[in-house]
Amino acid sequence: MSGVSDLLLFVEAGDNGITCDAFAPMDMARALKTMLSETQSSDRMAMGCCSRKLASGWFGLQRFVADYEEQ
Repeated sequence: MSGVSDLLLFVEAGDNGITCDAFAPMDMARALKTMLSETQSSDRMAMGCCSRKLASGWFGLQRFVADYEEQ
């Protein structure tokens, strides 16, 4: 994940993703290599589950309904 958008607000390095500098090809390669070869599949699954939980909380129906009802 790189800092070209707000994605770094959601990604905690090691918890739910791998971060890199979008303007440094070698850093992007390092992040990809880490994710694909050095990170165990169980760690990748845990990162994915963490990201899904975070996304559901931020962008899920329950949040939008609650925000709408507060207005």
